[in-house]
Amino acid sequence: MKTPRLIPDSEVCRRYGVVAYTLWRWDHNKPELGFPKPVKINGRKYRVADELDRFDAQRAAERDARLDQRNQSSETSLLDAEARLLAEIATAPDEAYIVDLITNNLKATAALPLHERERANEAIQDAIRERRSCDDEK
Repeated sequence: MKTPRLIPDSEVCRRYGVVAYTLWRWDHNKPELGFPKPVKINGRKYRVADELDRFDAQRAAERDARLDQRNQSSETSLLDAEARLLAEIATAPDEAYIVDLITNNLKATAALPLHERERANEAIQDAIRERRSCDDEK
């Protein structure tokens, strides 16, 4: 049977950028955190390296899942906002109103990545072209 590699708590503190009291709090006050329990040898505390690696992998997976969820949520809200804007353009009473809508949209999307702004602007231009062709047919 292979002996597990043990890491002293002083190294664990350096690994996570915390002080010893923080490890104590994680052990005693934060059981939901799932931080590996210490192994005591001659009054000193150690952690099993494989358990720390599993803990790190689990936290990374949870973080990635939260980021994916946040990205999906922001993409959905962006698409909803774009759909509302396109519907307003289609029913706008005049060109001045459309200009106001576009101006407000540019301000609202200024923080988005460039490719997202370009995609939204293309959709707006398509809606305006469609609106103008409908007006020309009347």
